[in-house]
Amino acid sequence: MTGVTDLTAEEARRIILRAQGFIGADARKGGVHSMLRRLGAVQLDTISVLARSHELVAYARLGAVGRSKVERAYWHNPAQSFEYWCHAACILPIEHWPLYSFRRRAYRERRYRWHEVPDNVEKLLDQVRSRAR
Repeated sequence: MTGVTDLTAEEARRIILRAQGFIGADARKGGVHSMLRRLGAVQLDTISVLARSHELVAYARLGAVGRSKVERAYWHNPAQSFEYWCHAACILPIEHWPLYSFRRRAYRERRYRWHEVPDNVEKLLDQVRSRAR
């Protein structure tokens, strides 16, 4: 049969671990933002026993990365990611922002998600846009 590859359990395990950034020298290249780009999304969770989940994902893949370095990589100098309700509350690479425009338009047209969008939301958005200039 053409196009079929047989893998041992060990080969499959290594492919999965490499794809998730747990093994391989290239997994640590580029720091937090590159890790986020490789994964595509990192789920947020406000429960913090040891650290917040978006920090633990970076630690597990990059090693002893300081908390402030992780936060700066996600949110500052300039922001390289954004928080969005993907399948759950997630941090996504900023270059993915345009990919969700269809969803933002649908929410705006539907006028609610969990609550109704107030009538003055357009006025508020105009104020934000004018201050950002």
